[in-house]
Amino acid sequence: PNTDVMNDVFEPKGRGIVSSETTIMNRWGEVLFKSSPLEPYWNGSINNNGKTVQNGSYIYLMRVKDVDDNYHSFTGTIEILR
Repeated sequence: PNTDVMNDVFEPKGRGIVSSETTIMNRWGEVLFKSSPLEPYWNGSINNNGKTVQNGSYIYLMRVKDVDDNYHSFTGTIEILR
């Protein structure tokens, strides 16, 4: 994230998504960000408070609900490079 509008936030994208929950953790499992209805995306800071995380790999857990009330879970890593 560098405020150039390209890849500045990490958020779920897709058709038919009604709601989502995202958790971002460091490699030790410490939760750095947990989404809320008002802040559904991660901007590379700790709890979107402006303190940015260091370059590196972070783990995400994402759960989305679709228009048919089905839930889908995704996990993976996201790399922060500035």
